Amino acid sequence: MVRLFSALLIALLLGACTTKATPVDPGPDPDGDGFITTKQLGAMIVLEGHVKEAPEGTPVIAYAFANFQALPKASELPVDPLASVFDTCFVSEAEASILAPRSSLTLPSGLPLSPELPFVPTLPLIEGLEPVDAGTELTLGFGSSVYTTLPRVDSAYTSQPLAGQIPGGLSVTIPGGIFPAFKDVALPEGVPTFSLQNPSDTTALSADTEFTWTADEGTFVLLFGSSENGGTRFTCYAKDDGFFKFPRKTLDQLTLEFTGKLDGSARLRYRSEFKDDSLFMPMVGSLEVYPNLDLTFP
Repeated sequence: MVRLFSALLIALLLGACTTKATPVDPGPDPDGDGFITTKQLGAMIVLEGHVKEAPEGTPVIAYAFANFQALPKASELPVDPLASVFDTCFVSEAEASILAPRSSLTLPSGLPLSPELPFVPTLPLIEGLEPVDAGTELTLGFGSSVYTTLPRVDSAYTSQPLAGQIPGGLSVTIPGGIFPAFKDVALPEGVPTFSLQNPSDTTALSADTEFTWTADEGTFVLLFGSSENGGTRFTCYAKDDGFFKFPRKTLDQLTLEFTGKLDGSARLRYRSEFKDDSLFMPMVGSLEVYPNLDLTFP
């Protein structure tokens, strides 16, 4: 099963190569044009997940996942790589999914995941880009302690599920391999909470559906779902201004007669770190999924 989260993220970054953008953090920009030459991309997400309207007392589960890949050739990316490519959707065949069955991980003893959160977010590789080694194991630190580790498995890095909310003050250390080493890179501070306000019925999407929520700054919103018959999936990256509709280009793919359902939404806070010719983007976020989510996997 192909899983698209990082594939879509990297596609967004590649799409940013030709679009000028005003960077949030100037970073290492030798010629001051808002762009930097990049040959390798890395992304890490620490994500809390919950089911909307779950019973009080339902545990919050967190995950950390990452991967690293080489671009086909050096590219000029904006210093704020995502800013110029918001409000973009990707449409794919049904076998593509952001989520993986929880059976793919060993759960900590005593952690009651089912039915509260019977899936694992994934950060897989994009087809056509070469995965690169960043070391045997990444470390998420919390002060002088180790919060969790992310061992390398099949060219990607994934932690075991973590019980409880993500603490502040986390940092990540990448030992390095082909991808350069990074030490004690601070994750963005504060997990951004998120709750979608509209549509109230996430099982009745149409081409005209308007998505609304309370806006935030320094974050973006992810919306993902599928067609009514399950034959098509969509993933949209929205500017966090509190409003989103399917772009016309997306409707050309979904068709104006589209009906479907929203599986989940997320808010992510991110920052960019550059070293040599490599971009590393650590992110923290919260994921909200809906009771209608189809958790049947091949």
